[in-house]
Amino acid sequence: MLASHRRLRRPVEIQDVFRTGEAFFSPYCKVVARNSPDREESRFAVIVGKKAAKKAVTRNRIKRRLRAAIRESIPSLAHSSDIIVIGNARVLDAPYEDLVRHLSAIFYKI
Repeated sequence: MLASHRRLRRPVEIQDVFRTGEAFFSPYCKVVARNSPDREESRFAVIVGKKAAKKAVTRNRIKRRLRAAIRESIPSLAHSSDIIVIGNARVLDAPYEDLVRHLSAIFYKI
């Protein structure tokens, strides 16, 4: 799990990122990000909808894999941002190294 100071929690904050952020795509997820120059560290939210996986167990497994990949990809971020990662079902079948590589590439663009 990500540390509490690294998480976007309030719905208002998440809506602001969706409204003003920029979208990036990979085969495994969509990433919406906006810069937060007033913060020292980046904050994240991981979302997996029922469209991606019907069962809660499967959605939670996708979220766990994405959070682990995010933890390894954080050093790729150049500056602090608010980031939302929206996962899809392909995360389950993807090699973990590919997840990390794709997220790192996206974080490098941000």
